[in-house]
Amino acid sequence: RLHGLGVGDSAGDAVPDTADNCVLTPNPGQEDYDANGLGDICDYIDSDGDGCSNIEELGPDPRRGGQRDPNNPWDFFDPTMNGSVGFADLLLLAQRMHTNDNYGQASINRYSDPFTTPDPGPGRYHPRFDRSRGPSGSFTWPPNGSIGFVDLLALIVQMHHTCAGGP
Repeated sequence: RLHGLGVGDSAGDAVPDTADNCVLTPNPGQEDYDANGLGDICDYIDSDGDGCSNIEELGPDPRRGGQRDPNNPWDFFDPTMNGSVGFADLLLLAQRMHTNDNYGQASINRYSDPFTTPDPGPGRYHPRFDRSRGPSGSFTWPPNGSIGFVDLLALIVQMHHTCAGGP
């Protein structure tokens, strides 16, 4: 019936998208215990797959994953994908310093999916370790095809930031 009125219901929970506090996940009761405007059922979903839940990314503290975009997987630089940016990430990045994707011609290159492409290991290029510096000064995606100082700086800026309830 809602579609007949021109109102979408992406979650299929009989709550129109314009009034739904969790548009893609069914939550007909619209529970929002913490009153943050995001339905309880969506608080712990990680929409962008970067290791930070939506509620963490919408939080106020960047060291706890906050002040990020829940739909942008490139705003949390966690190459180990363990939910925390630390020494292991720095070590893995250092092992890849000065590697490149042979101008996009390597089998694993800047166009490869960093989340599904197997990591070839130390001393080899992988897009998960590659960031570019955007015009606003932020470290963004897409990668530039070379792992170097800019990538090291991007990781250092987020050193000790954590998600997934980490310390």
